[in-house]
Amino acid sequence: MFAPEGWISLNEIFFSISAIFDDKGRIGDIEFFGDENFEVTWLYMQECSEVAVCLANGEALAASRILTFTFYSYDNLNDHIDIMVGTVGSALSPNHLSEPPDERELQRRYGPVLHLPLRFPRDDFIGFLDELEADIPAFLAPRTQNAADVDQRSHETNELTPIKNLSPKTGFVAQMG
Repeated sequence: MFAPEGWISLNEIFFSISAIFDDKGRIGDIEFFGDENFEVTWLYMQECSEVAVCLANGEALAASRILTFTFYSYDNLNDHIDIMVGTVGSALSPNHLSEPPDERELQRRYGPVLHLPLRFPRDDFIGFLDELEADIPAFLAPRTQNAADVDQRSHETNELTPIKNLSPKTGFVAQMG
């Protein structure tokens, strides 16, 4: 996924929360029984300071918070988005209606922002995880180590090896096993 500097995609948010639950079985006081990853994702979207879409040129464009409202937080869909997809209009069956809107109706509703990915402030998300006392996943934490040091250590400890620094500004490093 791509995001302007300082932003994080809805996909990354959802799958980060899911990864924490998968690893620890809980986030702070919230135990995982099945759908809490959806609940925590919706909760974050309600508490974050801003919502934006990522334009084709990489810029963030402020978006309406209505896109993130839900009445049922144990589900991946609201009227506008599927949090597992993370784009405007991705809720192909909003609130599990029998007939999803067709492309023409979606185009009428969302215009040029249809199918654009949602983005949220990265620091807000890290702060949100801190408030929940969640361990921040390694792939969200800033990287300060020299790749050669990590590579050597990974051979000694059988850890994942960074193979390419994808963003020198954020320090995100792709890994392979």
